[in-house]
Amino acid sequence: MNSSFIARGVTALLLLLSTSTIAQSSEETTLLKEVVDSNEESAISLTEEELKAQQYFQWVEEFEASLNYQTGEIALPGGKASLSVPEDYYYLSPQDTKRVLEEAWGNPEGELTLGMLFPQEYRVLDSASWGVTIEYANDGYVSDEDAGDIDYDDLLSNMQADTREENKLQAVFSDAACIF
Repeated sequence: MNSSFIARGVTALLLLLSTSTIAQSSEETTLLKEVVDSNEESAISLTEEELKAQQYFQWVEEFEASLNYQTGEIALPGGKASLSVPEDYYYLSPQDTKRVLEEAWGNPEGELTLGMLFPQEYRVLDSASWGVTIEYANDGYVSDEDAGDIDYDDLLSNMQADTREENKLQAVFSDAACIF
């Protein structure tokens, strides 16, 4: 914000304060308010850059106020797990996370996550802000019940033999000239 913008704002505020203390009747107050409003328009004519900055800050305030910041015990969607979010962090729901990632941070549309964690010291639109998405992959469980039946010496010998074969092939191809 530049100093001329601040000076114009202070001038308009002083004008408003001085005229409102002079007014005695509601009729005079209305008349003076009209004068102040017309003077404010000329005194506070914002540059395009200042107007865009003002609109952006208003959007940031409204956007961040619309988010539901949560701490404590959080049951994640789908009942797969729960989080115990300490006071120095906050959790955002999957819907809020999608809005942050796409609307605020400009990422392409994607699937819903299970939410997001942020440190309390930052709001989602702070320049130093960072967050961690929470996701779940249903990759499955691999049983190791047959681990006792595996011959690990034989497994190691097979892996070593495969590696030697691959090394021989790499040596042949690395010596070959590439012709295009």
